[in-house]
Amino acid sequence: MPKHLSFAKRPCAYCGRSTGRNQAEHVVPKCLYTACMPPNVQRLTVPACKECNHGFSFSEAHFRNIVAASGLTPSAERQELLETVLRSLREPKSGRRDLTRLWQQMIDAPVLKPDGTPYKQVVPHADEEVRLIARKVVRGLVHSRDWQTIIPDDRVIVREYVEAPYEVAEMLEEGYSVPGHFDSHYVLIDDRFAEEFRREMHSFWQIRFFDLALSCLVVQQPMPHFNSYT
Repeated sequence: MPKHLSFAKRPCAYCGRSTGRNQAEHVVPKCLYTACMPPNVQRLTVPACKECNHGFSFSEAHFRNIVAASGLTPSAERQELLETVLRSLREPKSGRRDLTRLWQQMIDAPVLKPDGTPYKQVVPHADEEVRLIARKVVRGLVHSRDWQTIIPDDRVIVREYVEAPYEVAEMLEEGYSVPGHFDSHYVLIDDRFAEEFRREMHSFWQIRFFDLALSCLVVQQPMPHFNSYT
């Protein structure tokens, strides 16, 4: 049976609804893929209802722009993405809107230009739309491992990248990856961990989009206050 037909009958990976018409949704936003991506890499998809499938599109475009602007010297893959973003910002209507959204996230960087003024930089994990898409990616990754698991949005906490504690780092497994574009590592909080951790946590993830790395914790109970940036 073709994969998209089997997806139609499966529950949405994001809201859990079974509509009979669910579609394939890219776990890693397809707007991040460049021509540098190896042709033999399969794009990871999960079933999603129409509302969820299209509901992330506006934020994914902003996420792409933030990812392209994150970091100093870009890799060949991010340079191609950056050129795509710069072309899109020249669009008469959407370009002005997207440029305004991007500029609103800019702060002074600690690195100075030759004239003594600071470069500008973005702080991705401080951007709610970036955190929204990072949560969406992790939720899709969890669902792709176990079709029965639906993780609500408020059970994923997104933070700037941190090294995992030694006890966790040695258990990290390689997850889905696209060379030069995306990689993930995770550990399930299972019987290897103390009961108090299992009661509170589901899994820990480290995800990287080009030069942007984030740490994500999937918890057992909703903790929406932890997703506000302070």
